Amino acid sequence: MGIFNMDSKFMRFMIKFADMMIINILVLICSIPVITIGPAITAGYYVALKEVRDEEGYIVKGFFKSFKANFKQGVIVTIIIGAVATFIAYEVYTVYKWACMDNTPEYARLVFGAVVGLAILVMMTILYLFPLMARFYNTVPNYFKNSIMLGIKNFPASILMIIIVIFMLYMTVVNKTLILFTTGGAIYLNSLIMVKIFDKLMPKEEVEEDEYPDVEEEPQRVVITLENMGLSEADISGDKADKN
Repeated sequence: MGIFNMDSKFMRFMIKFADMMIINILVLICSIPVITIGPAITAGYYVALKEVRDEEGYIVKGFFKSFKANFKQGVIVTIIIGAVATFIAYEVYTVYKWACMDNTPEYARLVFGAVVGLAILVMMTILYLFPLMARFYNTVPNYFKNSIMLGIKNFPASILMIIIVIFMLYMTVVNKTLILFTTGGAIYLNSLIMVKIFDKLMPKEEVEEDEYPDVEEEPQRVVITLENMGLSEADISGDKADKN
């Protein structure tokens, strides 16, 4: 079997890489208005999670399908994240400068550590928000709540994903042309981790496709609650359905 055979590992890798670049370009273009960054990243995760699972589908069509379906919630989340991230960044900078001053109280470093810890929690929350919006139904407050819970429960995986994002950002700063790869690369690599986490949230019983004759994709989409994560006994707030 030659390396250029469509079934070879090399060609499968190249196809995945090309798909990642398409996702990257779509996310960047749709993020230009800034306020649409949330829907764009959510749509990127929607198609990336499918790619990781080797599920068939058209990337561009699937992307804009998710972009439209999650537009309203995505914009709201973008505004909230923007405000919180700006506040946290300002606090980190201010406390850091204070901790570095001469004659600073001993507890200043503890305060700085606490602020950094809060910043990490915010980063973890952001990491889970968009994949959750791409994969599950819920309200905006519950998306935030579940993102925090998932981030804490899967702390090692959360730190790994933060490292991936920071590395991709660093590479973009070092070489601006890498922006054509880094956004999609971060989404795709994090999707490899996310699918394993999300599999644990899906109902144990399999849902037959013929139960959803009018749904083209994802008959197993569910409403995520803390009960799915094994963190509380809260009742599931809705029925299984296809979000997008």
